[in-house]
Amino acid sequence: MTILTPFDGSDLAQTALKRAETFAASRDEALVALTVVPDDPAFAVERGWVDGEAEYDQAELCRAFEQQVEAISTRARFRCEEPDDSDVLTATATDDITRTIREVAADLE
Repeated sequence: MTILTPFDGSDLAQTALKRAETFAASRDEALVALTVVPDDPAFAVERGWVDGEAEYDQAELCRAFEQQVEAISTRARFRCEEPDDSDVLTATATDDITRTIREVAADLE
């Protein structure tokens, strides 16, 4: 089994990663920290990931989250995903992130 923990850099996500690491170690399971970075600069600004839309670089943001994960956990494997385009016209960035987390969870079983 693989323990999957979504990671967005928040205090809650950092705590969840620490606890997931402890749990994974106790069960000798793999641990994956997943960040989903939508193609929506306004979403990133709203979350405090970047200061302005002009600074939004998905690849750079993934690297920054990976560094945060590495500083918290030596056990976690980092994975950064961009959501696929949604077929649902009313899908929000949050919907796309949720769908991507579910797809990765299914992929990891």
